[in-house]
Amino acid sequence: MLGYVIGHEIGHLLLGPGHVDASIMCARWNAKTLGDARQRRLTFNPSQRATVRSELQARSMILARGAAPIHNNR
Repeated sequence: MLGYVIGHEIGHLLLGPGHVDASIMCARWNAKTLGDARQRRLTFNPSQRATVRSELQARSMILARGAAPIHNNR
């Protein structure tokens, strides 16, 4: 469960402050959310996955060039 909480918080670093139902980024975790986590079905949705990949690639390129990382201020 801790891994899902960490994933959610890292999601905020890469996606911004919002929440999205039916994904790891939902605002309130209920019995269904916890059940999805137990069955390893609690994930980022396709749009979130694409944004996370893009953010990580952009930050990796910046770090590879030796520049300071970008902070997401959405």
